[in-house]
Amino acid sequence: MRHTRILVLALLIAATARAATYPDPKSGDYTAHDWKFTNGESLADVHLHYTTLGEPTRDANGHVSNAVLILHGTGGSGRGFLSDTFAGVLFGPGQLLDATKYFIILPDNIGHGASSKPSDGLRMRFPHYDYDDMVALQHELLVKGLNVDHLRLVLGTSMGCMHAWVWGEAYPGFADALMPLACATVEIAGRNRMMRKGIIDLIKADPAWNDGNYSDEPKLGLRAAEEVLQIMTGSPLQTYKQAPKRDAADRLLDQRITAALGRADANDMLYQFDASRDYNPSPKLEAITAPVMAINSADDQVNPPELGIMEREIRRVRRGRFVLLPITDQTRGHGTHSLPAIWQPYLAQLLLDSGGLAAGTSTSTPSVQTPPAPIFPSVGPRANGDSIAEAPNAGAQVATLPDGSPVYMPGRGVVPPRAISAQQARYPDDALRERVQGLVLLQVIVDQEGNVTDPKVVRPLFPSVDQRALETVRTWKFQPATRDGKPVAVRLNIEVNFRMGGKPASAAPIASLPDGTPVYIAGPDLTPVRKIEGGDPQYTDYARKKKISGTVILRVVVGPDGLVHDVGVIRSLEPSLDQSAMDTIRTWRFEPATRDGKPVAVQLNVETTFHLR
Repeated sequence: MRHTRILVLALLIAATARAATYPDPKSGDYTAHDWKFTNGESLADVHLHYTTLGEPTRDANGHVSNAVLILHGTGGSGRGFLSDTFAGVLFGPGQLLDATKYFIILPDNIGHGASSKPSDGLRMRFPHYDYDDMVALQHELLVKGLNVDHLRLVLGTSMGCMHAWVWGEAYPGFADALMPLACATVEIAGRNRMMRKGIIDLIKADPAWNDGNYSDEPKLGLRAAEEVLQIMTGSPLQTYKQAPKRDAADRLLDQRITAALGRADANDMLYQFDASRDYNPSPKLEAITAPVMAINSADDQVNPPELGIMEREIRRVRRGRFVLLPITDQTRGHGTHSLPAIWQPYLAQLLLDSGGLAAGTSTSTPSVQTPPAPIFPSVGPRANGDSIAEAPNAGAQVATLPDGSPVYMPGRGVVPPRAISAQQARYPDDALRERVQGLVLLQVIVDQEGNVTDPKVVRPLFPSVDQRALETVRTWKFQPATRDGKPVAVRLNIEVNFRMGGKPASAAPIASLPDGTPVYIAGPDLTPVRKIEGGDPQYTDYARKKKISGTVILRVVVGPDGLVHDVGVIRSLEPSLDQSAMDTIRTWRFEPATRDGKPVAVQLNVETTFHLR
C-alpha cells in the first residue's frame, strides 16, 4: 500500500486580502553561548532577535500545541511579515493563522535583522554560517529561548523555504506540517548559483571592498549586485506593466536600487548569499515524515518551472504535494511567496491534512478556488519494504490522440506542462443552496498546443459542480509539456476545489445511524475528524501477482464515538484491494468531529493508493 489520505470537505479560504487586527507583536532576544558552527568555527555569543504574536498553549502532556514558525528570505527579517498583505491576511481574527489561537514566531536569522551579523564588528572574521547552522540556531531559540518543544507548522519563504526542508530532515517529528514557498529541493545550481556567486564576486571586485574592511560601503559592487537581484527576483509581467517605456524602466530601476542601497551592508549581503553554498536536501527527502505543501510560482525566475525539479523531487516525499501557481495579475515573480491571498487555500488544505483548522478560523465570503495548475502528489509512504520511486508509468506513452500523436505521463524526461491561463469556476446556484463543498477530480489531456482536451470526471462531487468543473477546465491554457525539447501531449489529473467561506447556519444531516444519530457531511461548521489509531491496508497476493496499482476511494462514516460505522466503495480498483482497504479502515479509530462542541457522526471520503515498485 502506498498512501492513505482523508479528504475532508471543509477547506476554508479567504477570497481576498484584507487588513486585519491581531495581537500586538512582542520583541525579544536570546543569546546562544559558545556556539559551534558546522565548519568548526565558533562564536562566544550569538544573539538571536525574534518577534512573537499570541501565546503558547500546551496539551495535557505539557507540549506546546499551537506554535507556528515563519521564516524569512535572504536579506529579510521576521518583522517583514507584519504587513497588511501578509499578517493582515493570515493573523487576524478568524483567519487561518489567527494569532489569538496560534503562537506565531518570527525570528531574525543569524546574519539578518537585529540578530548577530558581520556588520556588528567582526566583518569577514564573522563565522561563515550555512543553512544547517541557521536552522540549528532556530531550534535552539525555540527549545531554550522560548520553551517550545513542538511546532504546529513551519512556513518559510525563499531562504526560509529552504530552511523548511532542512527542518523536515534535521528534526523529523518536531513539526506537524511544512510549507516551503519558492525554492527547490536540490543544491543551488544553474542560474540560481550564478546569481549568488555573481553577487559575491561583484561586491569583492569593487575597489572599495578592501577585504571587507571598508570605511565606506562599496557602492559600485552593491549597486551591481542589487541590479542582478532586481532582474532575477522581479516579475517580468508586472515590471513591464509598471515601466512600459524606456525612461520609465530607467526611473523604476533607479528608485529600487536607491531604496535597496539605503539598507544594504556589503559584508552582511556577501554572507547571506554565501550561506546557501552547501544546501542540498535531496539525498534525505525520504526522511521527512511531516505533511508538506510546497508551492512555487510560474513567473519565479529564481526557480524556473521549466526545470521540472519539484515535480520530480516531490515524489520522494512520503506525504508531500507540490503546487505550481500560474502567472496571473496577482503573482509577483519570486515575491509571490509573501502574498498569502494567492496561496492560502493550499495552506488551509495542509492544516486540514495535518490535524485540522483551529476552531473558529473561517472566512465570510463564499468562493471557489480552482487550483490553477495540477497539484503534484508524492507517491506516499511505502509498505512491505518497497522502496520509493517514481510512478512506473512516468514518462510512458499512455494514449494516442485522434491524429495519431502519442500522449505521455509526466516524469522521466517528460517535462510537465505549465498553466498560463486558468480562470476560476463559478459556483452553481443549486450547489450554493445545498452548501455543497469539496473536490472534483478530473483527468485531462493537455495537447501539444497547450489546450485541454477530453476532460473526464474521475471523482465526482455533485452533478452541477462536476459539469461546472469540466466547463471551466476546458478553457484553461498551458505551456505544453516537452519531451526531448519538443512539445508533446500529456495526461494529467486536476483537482478543482469548490469551497465556501463563512459558517453555514445549520447544515442538515444527510443520513442517520441505526440508533437514530444524525450523520453530517464534513463541513465548515464541524471540527474535522482526526485519525488516532489504525494501520495501512495491505496488498493482496492476487493483486501483487497481477501487478495491479491505483487508488480506491471509500465513503466512510465516523460516529460520535470515533469508530467507523459504515464503509462503502466510491471508486473501485480491484475487488481484493477494495476489500483490503475496507477491512483495514473499519479498524481505525478517530477523534470524532464536533458540532457546537459536541461529538457528531460525519461522512467523509478516504483515498487509499496501492502502488508497486
